[in-house]
Amino acid sequence: MKNIEDICVTIAIPVYNSEKVIADTVRSIFAQTHKNWKLILVNDGSTDKTAEWLSRIQDDRVTYIDSENKGYVHWLNYFIEVADTPYYARMDADDIMHPERIEKQLRFLEENPSVDLIDTTIYTMDLETMPVGIRNTKDIDFTPSVMLNSGVLTHPSVMGRTAWFKANRYDTYYYRSEDQELWCRTFETSTFARIKEPLLIYREGKVSIKNYAWSIESTKKIIRNYGPRYYSPFTIKTMLLKQDMKVLIYRLFTFFSKQDILTKRRNQPLTAAQHEHAMSIITNNKKVIVPLRD
Repeated sequence: MKNIEDICVTIAIPVYNSEKVIADTVRSIFAQTHKNWKLILVNDGSTDKTAEWLSRIQDDRVTYIDSENKGYVHWLNYFIEVADTPYYARMDADDIMHPERIEKQLRFLEENPSVDLIDTTIYTMDLETMPVGIRNTKDIDFTPSVMLNSGVLTHPSVMGRTAWFKANRYDTYYYRSEDQELWCRTFETSTFARIKEPLLIYREGKVSIKNYAWSIESTKKIIRNYGPRYYSPFTIKTMLLKQDMKVLIYRLFTFFSKQDILTKRRNQPLTAAQHEHAMSIITNNKKVIVPLRD
């Protein structure tokens, strides 16, 4: 096995109107104990001051691209196309990495050559960057009913072999469920694993009913495409009906400004020790210095 320090990892982030949070995200990359990384940042047509801050980053490991808006999935596939390192790590523009995330995921993949892709347990935080919960504390569940109805893996915590990603691109037809479709398409011929340690803090906010409805429509496409492998036509119709009911329930909760209740149900509550741990990551991350041009 190679020395971990000698292995470079590509980290890539599409950024859109993230001026309030992107500094914390980038700080968490500079805080990594594994220093051998390349970071690709794309400003995807932001209309706020995102580009103003990103364009000032001064580090040879960082590539900055200023672009017109081309969309999230476009850039996911672009990153895979240009990645030239053995490993590729996902990240979103409003999350925070645990400082040992890349090191621990890289070590796991190096020690387990049969594994293609891993995610991690995650903490969740609110829009004010306060810890609120924890997810993915159990083994990955790829039973058909779970796979067809949820993302299974936490997309921004995923890291894998670049060759795997190059062989398995995202499908733009499944907008807002592109990750779920990718796992459904590949899980039978791939090996996925999870580090059951919170190595990412995932930011949760209010999802617009428009975006939620788009996500549900994409999930319904997945059920129609992959569901018949496992279930009868009657069961498929029932599953589709349940997805429609989710939209109706979300509309109702949104009408009364109570959609936060639905979001919180995805999380397990934090213990006092977990809350303190998450807060320490957030607090220490604020102290990290990103080199910026004047």
